[in-house]
Amino acid sequence: MDDASGWSEGGTADMTGNNQVTIKVGPGGENVFDPVAVHVDPGTKIVWQWEGPGHNVEAENGEFKSETKGSGTFEYTAEEEKVIPYFCQPHKSMGMKGAIAVGNVERKEPAAPVTPAVSEGSKMLGVSTFIAMVSTLGLAYFFLRYGGDYE
Repeated sequence: MDDASGWSEGGTADMTGNNQVTIKVGPGGENVFDPVAVHVDPGTKIVWQWEGPGHNVEAENGEFKSETKGSGTFEYTAEEEKVIPYFCQPHKSMGMKGAIAVGNVERKEPAAPVTPAVSEGSKMLGVSTFIAMVSTLGLAYFFLRYGGDYE
């Protein structure tokens, strides 16, 4: 979901306890689903409501697929406990993706922040270079300020 338009970590809308959930397709002329991801109970009817033209809804596993249209709705009833990623085929490369989490599904933990790995040798080289540069500047100042009389 990291490359889905409008997605932020932890942004799954908790819609459990509802018999029906509506997801907007292309609201405001944007290539997004709103909400991008929903968590529902098994047996919940998902209704996609078109608010922008030229979109469709298609499950990555082929479980459902709507026609490309500019208005109306498309319905799907989620029965099995699983995560169903879906997308808009014409705008998939632009990040128009979404997901439905049905029932008690395992949630992936976000990846830990990546810290750059710098070896101790590289750190010492950097410190040594800094000291050499400061020493050179110090010597240049000394010779310019107190250098010999060249007349």
